[in-house]
Amino acid sequence: MKKVILLAVLVLVLVAGAVAATFFLTGACPREADAEGGDAVKAVSAELAPPTYIDLDPPFTAAFGQGDGPQFVQTKISLTTRDPEVKKTIDANMPAVRNSLVMLLSSQNPDELRAPEGKEKLRAEALAAIQRIVKKYSGKTGVDEVLFTSFLMQ
Repeated sequence: MKKVILLAVLVLVLVAGAVAATFFLTGACPREADAEGGDAVKAVSAELAPPTYIDLDPPFTAAFGQGDGPQFVQTKISLTTRDPEVKKTIDANMPAVRNSLVMLLSSQNPDELRAPEGKEKLRAEALAAIQRIVKKYSGKTGVDEVLFTSFLMQ
């Protein structure tokens, strides 16, 4: 009889643990930071917000000083963010964003940009440059991606 009671208590403890773990892992049970209205709630809601695309118009045109004669790149760039405040920061500081991107584009090696890896490297560098500017003026990076919606080299 004692074994049956002990087994029943053990099963109840395991079931209660499984239920508690399920609530905790699925988010049905608020964590301490969430219950206090902390940054965790804002971070999760920002992650789940639909992306906003910011087109940087007009297209960027830059000349390369390397290679056989003058070479140019013209590209259209869009940014993605899930934070509505980032668009305001980008718009308010568009001259700094455009300057940073033009300087970055004009410093590239055209031979490297012909390969997909070169474009990916440029994309990562552009993202870092824009995130630095946004962080400088808003305190957060906020930009998730840089997208080349057009890329022409001549």
